[in-house]
Amino acid sequence: MKYINSLFLFVLGIFIFISCSKDGPADTQVPQSFQKRILLEIFSGEWCPPCATVHEDYVSPLLEEYPERVIPVSHHLEDPFASSESSFLADIFKVIGIPQGMVDRYGFQGEEVLGLSFLTERVPSRLESSTVPFGIQIESSGDRSTLDINIGIVLREAISNDTYLNVYLIEDEVPSFNQQGTTDPDYRHKVVFRESLQSFPGKPIDENVVDEIQSFTFTLNPDINKFEDGYIVAFLQSEGEVLQVQQAKMGSQSDW
Repeated sequence: MKYINSLFLFVLGIFIFISCSKDGPADTQVPQSFQKRILLEIFSGEWCPPCATVHEDYVSPLLEEYPERVIPVSHHLEDPFASSESSFLADIFKVIGIPQGMVDRYGFQGEEVLGLSFLTERVPSRLESSTVPFGIQIESSGDRSTLDINIGIVLREAISNDTYLNVYLIEDEVPSFNQQGTTDPDYRHKVVFRESLQSFPGKPIDENVVDEIQSFTFTLNPDINKFEDGYIVAFLQSEGEVLQVQQAKMGSQSDW
């Protein structure tokens, strides 16, 4: 990708330390079931005129209809925000043209161009079940020199397949360089994928540990000053399907 190295201007000096532990949760604090959330991934690029209105036309209405249940991430390809992870995912899921999107990485054939019918059918189908037996909690703390992220995972039932934790760093409201398809000089990109804290397919979790908190800690030392409006997105993936997802602003804590 032409601009793939530009990401390192943003995350220069990043250091990641990962540890894992297990603790028994107090059932008064950890619910028996968890609200189902979905991961909505959009493939975009500044050189793509139709991409300029995707968030406004397609993503924002879903966020309004399903508040706190749809968690979007925008993967940029072949522009200043492109990353090796996003390019890798585009190859895996056979993304040919953009804009394209996928929901929970489930049933995606690489042939369905993002459109209203695609989203209005797939998003509600993934949210038919209001709860799932898998929960994620995010805690983060620190200052502009260091950031500690703790991800807690609770399974209320075992998972039959290998399961992985993925943790993404997301930046919102990112000023555009030259977004085609808009004349707005103040155009800003939404929920831009910036960095994955582990290589694909993710950090293995113990899918047979039930009713205990599995805790994963990441210590970062990035160039935080360029990450003014940052989010952490964590999700569980098993057999190519996202089972549960959670998000939190940097320096804050999410519920289960």
